[in-house]
Amino acid sequence: AQQPGINPKNLSDCRTAQLKGNVAILNETITAIDYSRHTIVYGNITAISKTYYNEDGNITKKELYDGNGTLIQKTIYQYEDGLKIAATTYDASDTRTLQTLYANTADGFCARLRCTDAIGVTISTSEISIKENWTKQTEEFQDGEIVDTEWFYNNKGELIKKISNGQETDYISTITLNNKGFPIKNIVKTNNSRSIFEFVYGKISPKGNWLERTVYKDGIPIEKHERTISLH
Repeated sequence: AQQPGINPKNLSDCRTAQLKGNVAILNETITAIDYSRHTIVYGNITAISKTYYNEDGNITKKELYDGNGTLIQKTIYQYEDGLKIAATTYDASDTRTLQTLYANTADGFCARLRCTDAIGVTISTSEISIKENWTKQTEEFQDGEIVDTEWFYNNKGELIKKISNGQETDYISTITLNNKGFPIKNIVKTNNSRSIFEFVYGKISPKGNWLERTVYKDGIPIEKHERTISLH
């Protein structure tokens, strides 16, 4: 299971994404970099996304495109009394593929997910529980298989350990921020590997959001990220 992208502290989606200002639309483009000859050569666009926010700073729709600009997936978010209650994902043919239902609990946050195939048959169901410094996801598949995954964080919000079906993996993610609050280095360590991701920023918007950055892995540039931002 992937680490769930759910915010347990009831911050708006904009604040969770560290976006400044009353953002309406965020466009992001990822371009591959070829560094095989020790010179940065920009390759193909690999991914494009467009995220829409309401006046409260929460996502109402997110669209994903391939490198050619063809829509491959969209997710629509629903709210009730200002609280997010559901998210429904559709593929390029507008067939529902995933439905997420959100629910608050007394001591944290809970989300219930149902993944469906193209004709609406349930493939798996999941429940995600979030408390301070801890997240657990229980996923049950159509064949009865159950996968339990837990993520543990330190007080800085960095992921320090992951346990899946009782198997523990040491996972340390140490993030360094610059004076603008942007991540500039992320050192990821597991039992068997260590990688250093670095982020070098270019243009900054008048509101203080980054618009360009280059991503390095172990000293080698791998991607260029570009953003455009529209405000309400």
